Amino acid sequence: MQSVQKQLGDLKLDAARTELKALVTQIQTEITRIIDGDASNGSMGLKEANSGLSAALGVVESGDRAVPSQAIAVYEQSDQAMKARLAEWSQLKTGHLAQLNDQLKQAKLTPIAIAEIEREVEYLMSR
Repeated sequence: MQSVQKQLGDLKLDAARTELKALVTQIQTEITRIIDGDASNGSMGLKEANSGLSAALGVVESGDRAVPSQAIAVYEQSDQAMKARLAEWSQLKTGHLAQLNDQLKQAKLTPIAIAEIEREVEYLMSR
């Protein structure tokens, strides 16, 4: 997501491309909400969900007794948020990002690379 954010920020769109600029701004806002969450409705973002999962894992790994119910609750809440944000990311990729890429291609501009980045990350994580 950070790579997509960088590519969006690096796009050089002239003043005449107001529709493209608006779509880029909307996508940037959606990515930020997925990563950071939405304070207006109390939804947890990927950063906070990742921290919660890491904290729950730390409790499980360091404990020499049964896992406390608080750690289980943190895990369940963080896992649910992580799954929801990843679903939103998938929807964004097939929706607005795909639409933006189509418009960029029509304007003879370089589209945002998504699949290539994800394949590279998956490869690096599997090593």
